[in-house]
Amino acid sequence: MTTKRPLKLVNSSKPGSDVAAETAAALASASLVFKKTDSTYSSTLLKHAKQLFTFADKYKGSYTKSHPEVATYYNSTGYGDELLWAASWLYHATGDTTYLRYVTEENADKYAKVDGPTWFSWDNKLAGAQVLLSRLSFFGDKGAKGNSGIDDYKKSADELMCALLPDSPSATASRTKSGLIWITKWDSLQHPVGSAFLAVLYSDYMRASDNETLSCGDDSFEPSDLRKFAQSQ
Repeated sequence: MTTKRPLKLVNSSKPGSDVAAETAAALASASLVFKKTDSTYSSTLLKHAKQLFTFADKYKGSYTKSHPEVATYYNSTGYGDELLWAASWLYHATGDTTYLRYVTEENADKYAKVDGPTWFSWDNKLAGAQVLLSRLSFFGDKGAKGNSGIDDYKKSADELMCALLPDSPSATASRTKSGLIWITKWDSLQHPVGSAFLAVLYSDYMRASDNETLSCGDDSFEPSDLRKFAQSQ
């Protein structure tokens, strides 16, 4: 490959909370994968995930503001969703309630309050965080017990699933005549693929927790409905 690939970096003077937090989320989730088979490697991943999250939270800013020249290619619209995404994974990886408070208290008001569903994509992780945190509600996580903020994320995740289901009374109109989720013309398949992934994951949560009913207005849906939607995408 002869294409030039210039290196960009983020630091305290040129922050990139979105990039750093997204990397922290990836490392934290990977640490869970290797926890039983390679505990040393898992610990290394988690260590750096924590460091990157601390950096992302301390030096807030978007990488496309620090490096405007990259905005033409992958322009980040914000970093709050990545901070919530990273903290959500770090809570799952560590059980440290500091991360849980991060996503349910002040930062929830800052970054998680939206009108209507958001769409999971490379630029927006909020829907992913909502579904991941709903897992705590589904399975009765001890650290999340009595935390109303988790209930809010669960409610938002329910609303997202209802928006995805084509027969739901609150089904989104953002789809083609054939039913494909359609948000933007550019890189158009990222949203239906991301939506399908979240729908399958949510259906797994429903089945595993013996909570097999999703209420959308006056209508009820089952995990199989979410899987049918995912297959259609």
